Amino acid sequence: MKKITTIISIILLCVNFSIAQVVTQCNGVINPSNRLWQDFTQDLQQPGMLPAPIPIDIDYAGLVKKVINPDYTELKNAIENLTANEGGVISFKNIASNKTIFFDEPIEINNSPSRPCVTILIEGANKVTFDGGKSSSVFVIRKSVKVIIQNTIFQDARLKREIIQNRQNFRVGGGAIEITAGAALRVYSCTFADNTVDEWDDIPGGGYTGVGENQNGAAIRFNYHTTGEIFKCKFLNNKAVTGGAIGATSINKLTIMDSSFDKNISTSYNTKNSTKRRIPEGAGALRVDRTAKPLEIYRTHFKENAANLKASVMEVFIRPLRDNGTETGPYPNLSQFALIIDDCIFENNKYYNFEGANDPERGDFFAGCLLFHGGRLDANFNGAKMKITNSKFIGNEIGESNIRALMEFEISNSLFANTKVLRIKDKNGKFRIGKGALMLRGEPNKGAINNCTFYNNEPHPQDPKNQSIASDIHFWNGTQEKYTLNNSIFYRSNKNNRIKQVSHPIAGSGNNQFIPGADMSLFSNVSTSSVDKTDPNIIPNSITDMCLGQNTLIQGIGGLDDCDTINPSSFLEIPGTIQAESFTTKNGSVGIARIPGTSRKNLGFIRNGDYVEYEVKVNTGGIYKIDAYVSSNGVGGTLHFFMNTDNLGAVNATVNNAWHSYIKISKEVILNAGIQKLKLNFEGDNGYLYNIDRLMFSKIDASRNISIETNNTTEKITLHPNPTSGFFDIASTYNTDVTIKNVDLYSIHGNLIKNLQSTASNYDVKNIPKGVYILRFTIENTVTQEKSAQVVKLVKE
Repeated sequence: MKKITTIISIILLCVNFSIAQVVTQCNGVINPSNRLWQDFTQDLQQPGMLPAPIPIDIDYAGLVKKVINPDYTELKNAIENLTANEGGVISFKNIASNKTIFFDEPIEINNSPSRPCVTILIEGANKVTFDGGKSSSVFVIRKSVKVIIQNTIFQDARLKREIIQNRQNFRVGGGAIEITAGAALRVYSCTFADNTVDEWDDIPGGGYTGVGENQNGAAIRFNYHTTGEIFKCKFLNNKAVTGGAIGATSINKLTIMDSSFDKNISTSYNTKNSTKRRIPEGAGALRVDRTAKPLEIYRTHFKENAANLKASVMEVFIRPLRDNGTETGPYPNLSQFALIIDDCIFENNKYYNFEGANDPERGDFFAGCLLFHGGRLDANFNGAKMKITNSKFIGNEIGESNIRALMEFEISNSLFANTKVLRIKDKNGKFRIGKGALMLRGEPNKGAINNCTFYNNEPHPQDPKNQSIASDIHFWNGTQEKYTLNNSIFYRSNKNNRIKQVSHPIAGSGNNQFIPGADMSLFSNVSTSSVDKTDPNIIPNSITDMCLGQNTLIQGIGGLDDCDTINPSSFLEIPGTIQAESFTTKNGSVGIARIPGTSRKNLGFIRNGDYVEYEVKVNTGGIYKIDAYVSSNGVGGTLHFFMNTDNLGAVNATVNNAWHSYIKISKEVILNAGIQKLKLNFEGDNGYLYNIDRLMFSKIDASRNISIETNNTTEKITLHPNPTSGFFDIASTYNTDVTIKNVDLYSIHGNLIKNLQSTASNYDVKNIPKGVYILRFTIENTVTQEKSAQVVKLVKE
């Protein structure tokens, strides 16, 4: 990777010399503040598990806490004080309503390596916004300090041209945050929106003085030997020349979990004639140029990011970190995976097509979503490898392939669907060939594709129908000897047998290929043995949750579940346990996901307005307790129960900062015996709400004292007298907008006995036998017309 100028190269080299330590090596409780990092960091024994956020009331012995007004000067003074001493916590007062702190210049958080490292936590409590006013960055973090920022918005920050060009106080990148020289940064539940890094070109005829490839990371720029943890964050509409949201060079480690990257843009390009601009990199969301330890990304959604060159989403370059100017530093070698991507979604990412570019040289390549490379092999570098699991590539624009891997890789249990193949010309003005949903290069020593599904990937209609194009996996003859392909599905609708699904058979077995209505004997095999060409009976649902109907294939092929295990033909019995994924009908994005580290499944991807339905058989009517096991690392929400058209009420699913740490929430309801339709409505704010593992229905003793509340637990109906020998009346805490529309009398077994009619607000039960009964009140809000129910026990003497 080239540097901008000789001057900048020298500056960066000097920074490299000056680093005395990587801050995350400051282990041990030198002072209480460092426990803020150590106690809530990634668990290397369970690397994919999201750590908990630091509680707002955290209280270690001796921990310094500062509570300040949402004011720039107070924030700067508090940071400087904590950095110069033993670190601590900063929180804000007077933030009953949302507050914005405007920055005219960034606050520097700088601790000398000669001092013990300290940790600073800034807690925004979802009430504080840091605003750069489109003229300033927010934080510059240097040397022996760890900074944690929670529940805060960063918006309209900008790294300006004049700051980048200031050689006295050189800034490499970072529209909102720049972190360098061995420091560490964790951002948790933060949003980065509309942040930018300036770009410009040189004056024609002179030496190049424009922006370079490393002036990047409009949200965050990680520099030399730094460590980053990105947990539950959102990156939206950030723009830089490369690494539109996050840029990183020669770092120690970066981990991203449960985050989203939407509409971030890389604007890099080379000029053709007018200037000497040479920025051939890309990556709308994330660019990492060297890391000492693996780059890990879990459960993160990349959507509608864009770039002109190389990769719309992510570019990862692996080589040894430089040590005294030579490539002899650490890197994640072949004993481990340098890049780990698990349970991620890459959706509708785009080619930026040089929007707003001045005299662009359009011949430089654009691959697709992801580029993984490392340059030549030598005595100091024997390559690196990548692992992608349980991930989905859906509807992405590609010039070559969703993934361009120039080093070893393993891809398993992943989906490539609805790929949008573009026609892009090379430097000679000819349309590029060598395209497919996956393009296997000749550079890697080996690669494996296992249990993957390729669905409805079609070449561009104007592309040649020959061996230079394949709908799913393309490579040049001879390359296939390096790869293996097992237990994968290839399915498309284009019947043209000149368009291969895979360029040449790859070593492997257990694969399936099918095109509806086509004579499959005319199509060459995708692998060297055991190819099944029968219909896999894919049920696409909403693509992210496709499953397989009845077929003759091996279990788990393509990484897809059997629909029969999802939509059982028999009724689910109550009392009993209903697995949440056993629905018969669904609406919205809700779908099935695996619980990490187990073979179990759960219901996930739940958004407001989604619902699922189950066919159930209630064996005995009566009062039941529903225990729903839910977990939320999203926004939380409400789980609403219906049986047929009856509203059974709702329970709240609160955020517990995990997707797979299930907690029980309960509701008591009355159910009639018989075959019925159970419906779960999901309600909440924007974003993913919660996951559901299972529902447990247990019958309870109706003779005990019960009172089943309405949706508002502060409003209740009570009976007077109760017990009664003949008549009773009612009292309620409802407001005047609520009326009782219907009262049904049930036995303790849940059987409907009669509908009760009131006379002057009195209800007559003198003719029913002595015993314990259940009254079910149907309540209607006369303003909203919303109906709900409440159940109350009645004792007849």
